[in-house]
Amino acid sequence: MKLIDMAKALGDEISNSDEYARFLSAQNRYMLDEKAKELINTFKRKQQVLEFTKVNNDNADSERIKREINELFYEIEENEVIQELNDSLNEFLILKQSIHEKIESTTYINEDILSLSKKCGGCKGNCGGCK
Repeated sequence: MKLIDMAKALGDEISNSDEYARFLSAQNRYMLDEKAKELINTFKRKQQVLEFTKVNNDNADSERIKREINELFYEIEENEVIQELNDSLNEFLILKQSIHEKIESTTYINEDILSLSKKCGGCKGNCGGCK
């Protein structure tokens, strides 16, 4: 079996995993829950407003919005639908990371050698050019 075929088979197995099924179920439940979606959307909007107030040096508004964000954060933490979505997502991401680590543990490329393939001279992890 070719490596790409093996990767496809692995992807199929992952998509049939209990972790992925749990995540999909939680995601569907979240998508149907207007309250949960509104909590997240409001939280995101407040974060944007907070950034705007910081740019404009509006400290009074910043403090008020920070308090509102904190209150929303606690509400989000208490929401069972969001909790399950977050927990199931984390579980699934841990599975994917574990699989990735197993694959990577069998191969090694020296960073100096790896940097030869990059026009910039090597990744420092923060320029965004390696995307």
